Amino acid sequence: MATIDIAIDMGSTNTVIYKRGSGIVLREPSVVCLQTGGKHVKVKEIGLKAKKMQGRTGENTTVVYPVCEGVVKNVDLCIAMLKHFISKVIPTGAFRPKIRAILCVPCGLNSEELNDYEKVMYGAGVGRLQIIPSILAAGIGEELKTSQARGSIVVNIGGGTTEVAVISLNSIVSGCSVAIGGRLMDTTLIEYVQKVFGIKISEISAEKIKHEIASLYENDKSNIEFSGADVSSNRPVSDVIGARDVRRAVISFYDDIIKTIQAVINTCKPDIISDITEVGAVVSGGGANITGLENYFRKVLNMPVLVSEQAENSVILGAGKLLSDEYLLNKILEEN
Repeated sequence: MATIDIAIDMGSTNTVIYKRGSGIVLREPSVVCLQTGGKHVKVKEIGLKAKKMQGRTGENTTVVYPVCEGVVKNVDLCIAMLKHFISKVIPTGAFRPKIRAILCVPCGLNSEELNDYEKVMYGAGVGRLQIIPSILAAGIGEELKTSQARGSIVVNIGGGTTEVAVISLNSIVSGCSVAIGGRLMDTTLIEYVQKVFGIKISEISAEKIKHEIASLYENDKSNIEFSGADVSSNRPVSDVIGARDVRRAVISFYDDIIKTIQAVINTCKPDIISDITEVGAVVSGGGANITGLENYFRKVLNMPVLVSEQAENSVILGAGKLLSDEYLLNKILEEN
């Protein structure tokens, strides 16, 4: 029986699949739309189609995120979602190939949380599973020399969590995962707009505002027009929001990430700290794409900071590399 190797990053916001020999073959929202009328709950749409229905559903339709803050919240929905995604990239038929998968998960999960991920993967049709920390995959995706006896710090700002870890000799020397991510920032931005502008906006509108003008520069004068519903009358209304407003809404999250980085560094031995100070921090994940992050982090942390052009794909690209490097994969599995 033929075997197909894939790597999966099933995050709180998006699920990304990398197929050996093909690269990234799928990126879709980790979203399921449910029909809730009657006695039975039925899956109506999954992924991109479900995301488009958010904020536009009727009474008997609910849009849910089966993964939240890096943890599986609903095993059955996750299985249905992942089955759907895998079917889009691996052909089904009488002779369906065996699937070997590398799954990236946040560091610090307990045995029950890891077990839930295993249930999802096997339930979705994976035949052989290997689980690795997302933060290590991000380091490999950023082409850090993770095998060397030299400490380097990696920060991955995802949709549900932010991971910070010091890596050396293919293992995590010190690290943690905190519940700070893009979705929480979107929620806070929604609350900010409602309070300051008196307008209710959707999560999709908040995402658009954040992606287009979010900045950590205090003097950024970018702005964007947005639409929503007036808080008092519930009538459609438009206004203009500036980058400075977005900064006020999200800056505390980035300050908390900086404090987490400092706390992780402070747990390390002097030689490792010396390495980190010299090499600096690599920041990955979708939340790393905010304008001015390198400058802001560099100034506060007093060390070099790098955000790559492929920050959003660092985790899945690193896992994809491991599909073709059995030796390095085994070393990581042994050490973690």
